[in-house]
Amino acid sequence: MSKKLKPEFITIISSILFSAVFIYFLNPELHYHIQQIAWLSDSGFLKYYLGFAGGTVEYFALLLSQFFTSRVFGSLIIIAALTVSLFFLWKISVSISKNVLINSILICIFPIAMVALLIDYRFYFSVILNFTIVLLFLYSEQFFRHSEKVKSVFILLSAIILYYISGGTYFLVYIISSSLLALTKPRKIQLFVISTLALFSFFIPVLFYKFVFSVSIEQAFLKATPDVAPMLRYNQSIFFKATYFIIPLIILISIVSSKFTGLKSINHKKKILQFLPVVLIVIGFTSIWFLVYKPQSKIKAEIDYYAHMGEWDKVIELTGQVDDYDRMINFQYNRAISYKNEMLDKLFNYPQLLGIQGLFLDKPFTSEVALASSDLYFDLGNIDESQRFAFEAQTLMHFSPRVLSRLTINSIILENYNSAKTFGNVLMANPNGEKWINEMMPLIENPETAAGNPIIAEKRKLSNKPEGIFLTPRDKLVGLLEKNPGNKKAFDYLIAFDLMEHDLAAFSKHMEYFPKAGYKKLPLVIEEAVILFLSQRPDNEFLKSFSLSANTKERFNDFAKLMQSAKGDKQKARQATEAFRESYWYYVLFSSPLVTKVQVETRPSEANY
Repeated sequence: MSKKLKPEFITIISSILFSAVFIYFLNPELHYHIQQIAWLSDSGFLKYYLGFAGGTVEYFALLLSQFFTSRVFGSLIIIAALTVSLFFLWKISVSISKNVLINSILICIFPIAMVALLIDYRFYFSVILNFTIVLLFLYSEQFFRHSEKVKSVFILLSAIILYYISGGTYFLVYIISSSLLALTKPRKIQLFVISTLALFSFFIPVLFYKFVFSVSIEQAFLKATPDVAPMLRYNQSIFFKATYFIIPLIILISIVSSKFTGLKSINHKKKILQFLPVVLIVIGFTSIWFLVYKPQSKIKAEIDYYAHMGEWDKVIELTGQVDDYDRMINFQYNRAISYKNEMLDKLFNYPQLLGIQGLFLDKPFTSEVALASSDLYFDLGNIDESQRFAFEAQTLMHFSPRVLSRLTINSIILENYNSAKTFGNVLMANPNGEKWINEMMPLIENPETAAGNPIIAEKRKLSNKPEGIFLTPRDKLVGLLEKNPGNKKAFDYLIAFDLMEHDLAAFSKHMEYFPKAGYKKLPLVIEEAVILFLSQRPDNEFLKSFSLSANTKERFNDFAKLMQSAKGDKQKARQATEAFRESYWYYVLFSSPLVTKVQVETRPSEANY
C-alpha cells in the first residue's frame, strides 16, 4: 500500500514546498497590514462573533492571523492549513478511487488555487480555514461507512454545525460534496441521501434566516467572506467563486475515474506516477507567476507598509518601480520626501498629476483615505485633524490596532486622558498592541510624566487648535506656522501647495516663514518657481530679490530654447522638453491638473460609505 501512495506523498510535498515559497514571497505581513486584521481577547469580542453564521471560524481566523505580523510565522500558519487540507483531500480521494495518478493530479489543484487567491492582499485567511473544516467533515464521514443510517445522521448534524460555524456557502459546498460521495453507494441509498440533502440545503438556511439570525436571504445562503469596511473588502472575482466548486469537482472526477478500469494500468508505470504530477505542479505555479501574480500590486502594498513603518528610503525606492500614476503612491512619496527633508528639492521627481490632491486626501472624502489623512496630519502636528480622521477610520475599522494606537497617542497629546485610557484598554486586549500600550499606560496614569515623552512633547509644541473642519488644507498649514514658524514640514507642504496651484501671490506671502524653516540655501523647486515667475513678471521686486544658482539659470535657458523651437506646438514642446519632466517648469506647462483638467474619480459607494 505504501508503494502505491508514494506518488501522492510526492505530490503533497511538492505542492507544499512550492506553496511555501510563494506564500513567503507574497509576505503575510502585507496581508495583515492591508486588511488591518484585529482580534481581541475579551469575552465581548467573542460573543459578537458567536452571534452570526460563520462567525466562529472568522473569530479563529482573526486569532491565527495575528501571527501574520511575522513573515515566517504567518507563512507557517497558512502552510499548516494547506497541509491539513491536502491530507484530508488525499484521504477522501483514496477512499473513492485507487487510481494513484488521477488522485495525485487532483489533490495538487487545491493549493495552486489557494495560492492564486492569496496574491490579492485583501483575500481572507478565513476562506482557507473554512475549506479545511469542510474537508475535515467530509473525511470524518469515512468513520461511519459501515452504517449508512449513522452516517446520514452524522452528515445532517455536521451540516448544521458547519452552517453555524462557517456560513451558508461552505454549508452548501459540504452538502454538494456529500451528495456526490453518495454516488459511490447503491442506487437506493443514492436517491435517499441526495434527496434528503437537497431538502436540507434549502430548509436549514431558511430556518436560520427566519428564526435565528437577522440577515438577508442572500447572506443566509451565500455568505462566504467577512463583512468588513468598504476599503478592506475583497473583490469576489469569477475565479474566487469558481473555487467553491473545487472540492466537489475533485470528488466528481475521482468518482468518474474510478469507473474507468483502463486507467488502472497507469498505476504500474512508476516513472509517470513520480514525475507527471510534479511537472503539473510546476506548470501550475509557473502559470500563477506569469498569469495571476501582479508585481505592481505587491509594490503598492509594500509602499503603504513601509510608510507605516517609517522606512522612507524604501518608500522612495519602491515608488520608482511603480509603472502608472497612483494617487496613494503620490501621497506616500510626498510624505517620504518630507521626512527626508527633500520635499522642495525632489517634489517633482514623481509626476504630481493631481496637484494638491496628491499632497492632501481631504477631498473628495472616501473611506480609504481616513487613516492616511490621520497619518499626514499627525506628521504635520495638527493633532485635532489627525484625531478627527482617526475617528472616521475607527467607525469603519473598530478594533484596528493601528487606529486604536493613533487615537490613544492623540488623546494623550490633547490631554484627554480618560479617552486615552478607554482606547488603551481596548488595545490591551490585542496581542499585537499590548506591548506598545504597556509603554503608554504610565503616561496615561501619571499625566505629569507625559511631557517627558519626546514624541508627545514635540507634537504638543507643534499642535494648534483649528477654528473648524471647513478650513482648507492651506488654512490649516498657515495656522500651524502662525503658532510655530519653525514647523518645517508645515512650511514645505504650504509652499508645495502654493506652487502646485501656480499661486504667486500666496507663494510670495508665505515665503515670510522661510527664514525659520532651517534652510541653508534656496531649495531647487523654489529656484525653479522663482525663475519661471520672473520670466513672466520681470518687474516683480519680490522675485528679483532672490539669488539664483548659475546651474538653475542655465537649465532654464535650455528649457526656454526648447520651448521656442516648438514654435507654439504644445505637443512638440512637450516632447522636446521631456528631459525636464522632473522640473517645476514642466509641471506648470504640461502636467498640472490646472492645465490637464484631470480630476479624482470616485464611485458613489466610496463617497457615501
